Amino acid sequence: MRVMPVKSTSCETVYSVPPEAVSVLLRVGSPALRNSLAAALSASPLVQRVCIVNDNDQCLAIQSTNDGVITICCFEHFQRTAWQPNSVLVVGKTNAEALHAFSARAAGFIHYPVSLDKLNACLARRLREIHKSQQRRIYERVCRDLSLQSGISRAALMARLNRINKRFGGNGKLALRSACEWLYLDQKDVRWIDAAGDYLVVHCYDDNHVVRCTLCDMQRKLGPQFIRISRSTIVNCDAIQRAEKPAQRVVYLILQDGVRLKVSRRYLMDPKQLDRWL
Repeated sequence: MRVMPVKSTSCETVYSVPPEAVSVLLRVGSPALRNSLAAALSASPLVQRVCIVNDNDQCLAIQSTNDGVITICCFEHFQRTAWQPNSVLVVGKTNAEALHAFSARAAGFIHYPVSLDKLNACLARRLREIHKSQQRRIYERVCRDLSLQSGISRAALMARLNRINKRFGGNGKLALRSACEWLYLDQKDVRWIDAAGDYLVVHCYDDNHVVRCTLCDMQRKLGPQFIRISRSTIVNCDAIQRAEKPAQRVVYLILQDGVRLKVSRRYLMDPKQLDRWL
């Protein structure tokens, strides 16, 4: 990737990269550390441009007007500035600095010298947090506007949406609420579902979705082509390619994409039902 520095009225240097990535504000005092980080960031596919900022107030001002940027600052500047919680990634050299940064609620810590893989992982986590925060604000704003438009309370709005969700379920649709949005999925696109603590992971052909729901409630929403094969797993029969029976009362279901799921003895299906996949 070729990096071209261009002049900017608000920042000292901007390194241009593909437009689908994110902008990074870099507030680092040491020239050697700044140049090393700028080079590593410009090599990251997640970064659109790197803006080197020489003033803490300017950095905070840009943060306040654009929540879609990632801010990285050195430990020295982090100590001297009242950053908003979970808004900045801190660069430092020691574990003591990392502990101090996390106790002050930094969004993450980047050890120097910088590993590109670890830097990309840290940037990816921060990007997911930014996206979730943006989606949550959109969701809250839509709920507030719908409540005002309908002249009903938020609780009444949620009850109305739940009634609509039930109607969707009767038309082969699956209506689910994730952490910050509503999902309307075709049941035929769901391959299998497994429990993960208080959440469920809905595995579709194109993506996976994490939703807050019990497996029993989920099973009530699904059509007859879905069967439960363990305490924590539901599978779509249409997604099953074959079954394997390596031993008596031991059955594995192989899905069309190669996923291998074990059927627990408690939920072992009828032999006649199993024969179609053996």
